[in-house]
Amino acid sequence: MEHAASLESSSDGSELDSTGLIVALLSAIAIVTLYVLTLAPGLGWHDSAELSLRAYQLGATHSPGSPLHTFVGHGFILLTDSPAFATNLLSAISMGLAAGLLALMICLTRGGWGYAGAFLFACSYEVWTNAVVTELYGPSTLLTLLSSVCLWIWRSGGRTTWLLAGVFAYCCALGIWFANLLFLPAILWLLWMRSQSRLRDGALVFALVALALTCIAAANLWLSLRVPPFGPDIPESLTGLYRYMSGAMHEPLAARDLAFYSGRIVEHLLIFSQNFLWVGIPLGLVGLVGYTRAEPAFGGYLLLLFGIQMTYFTCFGSGDYYSMVMLSYAVFSFWIVCGAKILANRQPNGTLMAAGLLAAILIVQLWQQLPGRWRAANYSPAQEFVDNSFAVLPENALLVAGFQQFAALQYGQIVQGGRADVEIILPAGTLRHYGRTKVQNYLDHIATNLCERPVFTHKVTDELQANYTLLAVAETEGWFKLESRESGNSCSGQATNTSGG
Repeated sequence: MEHAASLESSSDGSELDSTGLIVALLSAIAIVTLYVLTLAPGLGWHDSAELSLRAYQLGATHSPGSPLHTFVGHGFILLTDSPAFATNLLSAISMGLAAGLLALMICLTRGGWGYAGAFLFACSYEVWTNAVVTELYGPSTLLTLLSSVCLWIWRSGGRTTWLLAGVFAYCCALGIWFANLLFLPAILWLLWMRSQSRLRDGALVFALVALALTCIAAANLWLSLRVPPFGPDIPESLTGLYRYMSGAMHEPLAARDLAFYSGRIVEHLLIFSQNFLWVGIPLGLVGLVGYTRAEPAFGGYLLLLFGIQMTYFTCFGSGDYYSMVMLSYAVFSFWIVCGAKILANRQPNGTLMAAGLLAAILIVQLWQQLPGRWRAANYSPAQEFVDNSFAVLPENALLVAGFQQFAALQYGQIVQGGRADVEIILPAGTLRHYGRTKVQNYLDHIATNLCERPVFTHKVTDELQANYTLLAVAETEGWFKLESRESGNSCSGQATNTSGG
């Protein structure tokens, strides 16, 4: 009862409180402004460049696809003359609005301190980093938090309309980032705990999700027919659609040894803790326990969101796993505020102590990051790399680049009209699509082209080192020219029968 009293809501949830809406709006405006002032000026690396490019082309992204981001990003591009800047702006606005929704959720469920949660979330290093470049995580977090707010209002006595709104927002989140399908058990948990008509409401949820999956599949097919994804899987058949939307090329369920998982867990705990400057972690854990005991239904829902996302992406093989858990940062920021409120209610001068602690975390977050953020807002290393590479490399060259540089080079070639004479491929030993051109194995493609054109690589693989002499190009950063190792002037070096990656 003590926990319940300390966490009692100021609203029954049946209607939105005007104070909470004002706090949410002001938080969103302030945070969007902060993000815009520190926005990346243009072209980014890796997925950022690819997402900008595909939004410009209205084409399919890498699996599992993000058709809604492509369509919304294309709409933003129509407003500017720089696709990369437009999609960067989409991220900033989305993450800022997500922070505002977090403030609203805190005000609805906790009765205050929404500003604190919004800024703790928005100014954590990983969230800020992904808010000022083109990424899926801002729009995804925005829609998932919108779904959560609607579901909380429904859970607190709101009409079924709020349930429909929450599930609709969740379905839109699937169209941004298909990995959000992992959150379906959390919604079902809330249905089980709240609904008096579980069978009816459950059927309604499944029907809406099934409709969303059908629309997403159709959108992926349409986009891939316009411009196919770079990866091996194209959703042009049921098998291809399954492989594409399940992310099969990423081997998401591949089993690894215990050392991988234990090392990854430790690494991620360190990254996560550093984002809240360590002192936020015990507060968040106190808030987790207190809120979940006071509100088992919605507290369990939040715990499932956090646990599912953190567990899956901590154990996922992708190297940027720590960028894929932005919703978990929002949930933990919510718990930090809950923990601070518990501290405020239990200690003499607790309110001053808790408020001072939250303010100190935010001040240090800003102090650590602002100088670097200002500098980054005026410099694009990806654009400099593309410009330098295109200026130095010879005509009719074949360029092999890892995905980080490959996507930026593709953007420079297609969007900015740079160097249409060069061909750019990935160092992949399986099928890849470059527009309507297909390359089955990059080693075979190099061997076929080496006699006819100069070949350069920015990705030094074991296979290339074994088959070719690599000569550094002095005027560039990281480019090597490939030459045959065979005697005489022969340039018909044959690739070994190995799979590159």
